[in-house]
Amino acid sequence: MRFYRIAFVLGVALMAIGALVSRGVSANHPFHVCVGQMQFNAQSSRWEVSLRVHPRDLELALTDIHRRNISREDKDFPEQALDYLENQFLLMHSPDSQDTKVIKSRISELAPARSLEEKGKTIASRSRLEWIGMENERGWLWIHLELIPPESESSKGPLYLAHRIFLDRIEAQENSVAILFSRKERGSLQFKKGEAVKPFVLATQAQQD
Repeated sequence: MRFYRIAFVLGVALMAIGALVSRGVSANHPFHVCVGQMQFNAQSSRWEVSLRVHPRDLELALTDIHRRNISREDKDFPEQALDYLENQFLLMHSPDSQDTKVIKSRISELAPARSLEEKGKTIASRSRLEWIGMENERGWLWIHLELIPPESESSKGPLYLAHRIFLDRIEAQENSVAILFSRKERGSLQFKKGEAVKPFVLATQAQQD
């Protein structure tokens, strides 16, 4: 399972440390942060995703949604977690350029649909996730997924990444993700409250623009 730890030692670790140092530590819950990595697999045309979350935060989020106590020890926890994460961590394709407010609105309309049409044309489509597994590490929970890119009639038009995990629940929550498309194409994005959706642009693409 090579993609679980690729580039985490340097990229994700540095992002996490930087985020924590910049905003300090909370007395009740010191780490309001979700770090992750998504690496493109050219053979499967999918993104291999690993997300590190605080297990209690995820359990509480699922408990509030389903109005019953949910623990990561439950047999149906992977299914419940996947349903939640699919609407919190996703790629959206928008054939026409739109501002962030429109993108956020479309993302809300797309759940749980996979595409959004207007006058017979697809104006937005979204990704879906498949569960790979999870593991505990020093009080954190690593969740491993495969992200299937949004289907679209056209490959043109911008992509947007939504990383909304816990942003609507925890005021101090900050999220980050390292993006590895190839050895030369990589980048990272940071998210916080009010900034849950970002254009999906790699560092090399940004330089070319």
